[in-house]
Amino acid sequence: MAYLNEVQTPPMRLESFRGVVSKRQLEQLIVRADELKAQLAGKVVWNVSSTAAGGGVAEMLHRLIGYARGAGFDSRWLVLSGAPAFFRITKRLHNALHGEAGDGTPLDEHAHEQYLTTLRANGEELRQHVRRGDIVFLHDPQ
Repeated sequence: MAYLNEVQTPPMRLESFRGVVSKRQLEQLIVRADELKAQLAGKVVWNVSSTAAGGGVAEMLHRLIGYARGAGFDSRWLVLSGAPAFFRITKRLHNALHGEAGDGTPLDEHAHEQYLTTLRANGEELRQHVRRGDIVFLHDPQ
């Protein structure tokens, strides 16, 4: 079973910022992007999240990765998959991280094992994609 799904993100041109930032700022952005691109030559910047839609992370990644790709970076986005119960657990963890009690019940051993099993399977698949020197950003704290 494939656990990770790649989100296809079309490239967006940095020139889209023209009119939003000054000409000088845009030129500096392009120069800095070219410098960083040279430093990262041959490396992939992986972004991993739990969803491709509906949240702040997904909202930002569509643009962030689009601009990175438009600037010539090999930037990719993978989304975890799992059973609905896994995502109910991650939602509970998300709420707890933000100080909310959620349904008020503790995560029991079964939930803990289900969470770890799903993450382990996703992680093993991620290891098949990532090469030495690549950069991986895990975006969702839960």
